[in-house]
Amino acid sequence: MIVIRHTTEIRASPEQIFEWLTNLNKNYRAWHPKDHIECRYIKGSLVERNSIVYFEQYLHEHLEKMKFKITNVKPNSRIEYKIMFPYSLLGVGGSLTIEPSEAGSLFTTEVRLGGKNTLLERLWDKFIQIFFGLRLEALKQHMSEEGHNLKRIMEKDI
Repeated sequence: MIVIRHTTEIRASPEQIFEWLTNLNKNYRAWHPKDHIECRYIKGSLVERNSIVYFEQYLHEHLEKMKFKITNVKPNSRIEYKIMFPYSLLGVGGSLTIEPSEAGSLFTTEVRLGGKNTLLERLWDKFIQIFFGLRLEALKQHMSEEGHNLKRIMEKDI
């Protein structure tokens, strides 16, 4: 399994960050003005289990159109998702986690893709790394920029 993770410390409470994420359909473009195009709730919202959320964003100069299914929500703490077809063929899922810290919160984004342990799944992971390597690097950069942008947004009035 391929795991990409980025953590940013933010001087805001978990409740403040979660509230901001609750309104992601309104805040999405501000989160990454260069790459984020649209966030639309098809069913439910980002903070409701079994919701469907549609996103458009640029990644590695390519417009990605994706639907996420929200699989688990722990208020003020964690949102888990799976990306729907055709990305589901790559086994893509992830989470947004908010943990209290001395300075406020640790905000962690995580994307998981590929298989787990079998030989076939490890070969699939290798295939993903070879054919999607540049996009994986772009995703790492994008996640870092999102973390820094959210920090800037949340700490704006401090």
